[in-house]
Amino acid sequence: MRRYRSALILLLILAVMSGGYYFYNYIWPTLNAGAAEEEDPTASAASAASTSINIVDRKSDELSELTVRYLSEEYVLHKDKVMEKSAGSSTEREVTRWSLTNRNDFPVDSSKLSTAATNFCIITSSKIVEEYASDLSQYGFGSPGAATAVGTFEDGTEVSIEIGDKNPTNDAYYVRRDGGNTVYLGSTYSSEKIMIQKSEIAYLSLFDIEEPDVARFEMTRGGAPLFNAYNRGDYVWELESPVIAPLNGTAQGMILESLRGVSAMEYVAIGAGPEELAQYGLDSPKYTILIELSEGSEVSVGTGDGVGSVELLIGSEKAVRSSVYAMMGGTNDVFVLSLANFGYLDKPIKEFVDAFAYIVNINQVDHIRADFDGQSIMIDIFAEMGSTEDDQFFIDGMDVTDLTNEKDRSLFRLFYQALIGVTIYDLETDATPEGEAEITFLYELKEEPHTMLVEFVPKDERLYYVFRNDVYAGIIVEKRLFDKPEEGLRPMYAQIKEAMEAASAAVAA
Repeated sequence: MRRYRSALILLLILAVMSGGYYFYNYIWPTLNAGAAEEEDPTASAASAASTSINIVDRKSDELSELTVRYLSEEYVLHKDKVMEKSAGSSTEREVTRWSLTNRNDFPVDSSKLSTAATNFCIITSSKIVEEYASDLSQYGFGSPGAATAVGTFEDGTEVSIEIGDKNPTNDAYYVRRDGGNTVYLGSTYSSEKIMIQKSEIAYLSLFDIEEPDVARFEMTRGGAPLFNAYNRGDYVWELESPVIAPLNGTAQGMILESLRGVSAMEYVAIGAGPEELAQYGLDSPKYTILIELSEGSEVSVGTGDGVGSVELLIGSEKAVRSSVYAMMGGTNDVFVLSLANFGYLDKPIKEFVDAFAYIVNINQVDHIRADFDGQSIMIDIFAEMGSTEDDQFFIDGMDVTDLTNEKDRSLFRLFYQALIGVTIYDLETDATPEGEAEITFLYELKEEPHTMLVEFVPKDERLYYVFRNDVYAGIIVEKRLFDKPEEGLRPMYAQIKEAMEAASAAVAA
């Protein structure tokens, strides 16, 4: 009995195992296949959504011309093959350049036109919104905000597209081809590159000026002249107003740096009207900079050729102490300009004037007559540029070349520094000084103006007016500078005079 029961249990286990094998190998795959079939539509939709449609589907290098009409403007882009030399190479190569053939009212960046042409050919769609649309106006086609682009290819065929409104989720534009009724969702990036605007395709490089290119530099602030300076050559700049003086070296460096490689950050308006100019503070510019170019200068402004002058007009700030609205003289094209290299715009005029009443290199002087405190001192200088070994200096006929102080420094050079080291206290351009000079230095120079008479006429108990060659220089200096220990005219002359007397006594002994 027990034997039959064991056999029955074994048969039951075998039946269960056989049934499980049959279920998992024959019934379960069928059920699973049905479930997979139910999920297929979703998978297919996802796959379809990831498939992009080429709307124009032509190679960009086959496009020869593109006409874009957008926001009442028309741009005709034309492709040319030209021979150009790359930077640092003498070998010419063929390159593609795009230009506007229907207008020249603003400088155009060829690379941005090329971008528009390329995106016309490669614009893609994520899906077809409606294949046989009966109401195209709902997609923005034919509206004032719509854009049309017509491409002409080298084989003579034309392809056109129209770009309408953005879709409700703002991640694509409605696009149709060749006036058809099929509406696509077009790529936002390509659509916006095709819908060109003047401010977006304008050439951002404004000008690049080196020092030899500049003959004169003038600046106004708040509508009033601030200063003008001219280039004497050999890195020497002279102010003509509001004072006659050398241009301060630091200011000169800042100005020249600001003229190198000037570019707009972006254009905000091309051909701006009166209201727009007022909006950007350019109806009455806060600053103007006028650069008169040297004869033969090859400076280009925008994409143009060399011109006689360059004017930069600066309006209101866009970002505090960072950028401003500006435009070039002769245009109404408003752009944003970085202030990174224009730190001198608000500096006081005093900082544009050289710090000294009159300064000249010792190598450029032959003779000096210094009159002060009732005495007249005659100075003779024999010095050439370069080596100082053969330099000779005489005061009232006595050789003082080898006279030194306790620190073994040349007493004559220290005395000369006292003559030329009188620094400016302030500008006083409107004064009309009168009276006799208390101190005068008459320089005989190797080069023009060959003679320079510097006079110090009392203003009050503290200050002197400065005259150069009988013309008031517009500057004042402090009287105390002539008595400053170890630096002033009187202490330094006393030192060298004492040394001269000691030397004469030694010779006599």
